[in-house]
Amino acid sequence: MHVVFLLGAGISRDLLPLSTKLTEITQTARAPDGREVVRHSDRTYFLANPHDAFALERPRVQRVVSFLTWLRKRFPEEDLDYEGLYFACQQIHDALAGEVENPLLQPFLAECERQAVALNWRPDDPRPGSRKLGELATEAMNYIAGIVSGALVPCQSSNPTFGDQVTKAHGSLLGACRDEAIRRLDVVTLNHDTLLESSFKAAGVGVEDGFGRARTGFRFSGSKPAHVQFWRGFRRGRGRVRLVKLHGSIDWWRVRPAGGDWSREAVARVDAHPQRLLDGKGVWWDALDPRPLILVGTFNKVFDYTRPFHLQHYAVMRRALLMSSALVIAGYSFRDKAVNGLIIDWYFSKGARPLVVIGPMLRPDQPPTTARPAIANKWVSWCSSGRVSVKAARFDEIDWQSIKPHLMAG
Repeated sequence: MHVVFLLGAGISRDLLPLSTKLTEITQTARAPDGREVVRHSDRTYFLANPHDAFALERPRVQRVVSFLTWLRKRFPEEDLDYEGLYFACQQIHDALAGEVENPLLQPFLAECERQAVALNWRPDDPRPGSRKLGELATEAMNYIAGIVSGALVPCQSSNPTFGDQVTKAHGSLLGACRDEAIRRLDVVTLNHDTLLESSFKAAGVGVEDGFGRARTGFRFSGSKPAHVQFWRGFRRGRGRVRLVKLHGSIDWWRVRPAGGDWSREAVARVDAHPQRLLDGKGVWWDALDPRPLILVGTFNKVFDYTRPFHLQHYAVMRRALLMSSALVIAGYSFRDKAVNGLIIDWYFSKGARPLVVIGPMLRPDQPPTTARPAIANKWVSWCSSGRVSVKAARFDEIDWQSIKPHLMAG
């Protein structure tokens, strides 16, 4: 049996902040634990305890907050969350950069330019309004991505039982990993955090995730050793369990040797922000972006899936679904149009394969309130077909033995 698990943020609701909390931090520039959003001179944003050392960059932070507040008020009917705000900023950025042609956006861009000029932190800045707006949109995207990255790093020191909670949250998945009847298990997650990796490691489950072995000799700009793994791509035959992080990860960064050419650019998994890394040969490596390789937003993700690095993950997910014999979905809101398309394609291809959907508010006679029409319009007929089993429970309340019989039915 070849099983695919498709996991969304809902499986971590008691462990990490979800959309509502992340949106609150975006609006206030402050986390519930008292940390504030601060900006580093390298354009990265992160969460830290208030300190006078951050005072110089606070006006820039406030400028971004003011712009995002204006965006939310500009479209009150949309009630934009942090992902909607990111999408709006990326539309502005891409239109100004010529990446996406959208003539209908021009009147709105004119409004945004006036806001960017009014909020500019340098009154004597001679640049045209479009340049100021482009910079502000980029800063806003860095700001939101920095919040997501910082908030999704759990503070385990304040919760001694955190490891046990993580293991419990992934109990049914770990049960599938141990089941010898599962010939192949593909775990596709839309989450940016590293909780799944922690669970697999604690349980002794070997996972193929596209990264090579840790490189020895790497250190951060101080003397602290750095755990660094470089991306080498998914390879066949390497492990029975495969982890596909479709929306990237908070510990993935684009890096290259300082002063080197772009041909040596690589993606590395690093256990902290790699502002500068020194390898064992004395070569410095620099992070190329002010944010990790994560996909934030809404419809912009559909375009991002076509970018070379993310395309590998999207293609692996599609192939895994096509080759699978059963699918388990948990914690997913059915809001990603491209992911929904893959689910629909899976359902209508290659015979009557079983599907189990897990969520505390799910009902077979009523589509999820968050589902887009492509799924919502099919939900009731799918659930009445005998192929779809709906489990109205949290993911941590379901064990593998209660899921497995439904997958064997196909």
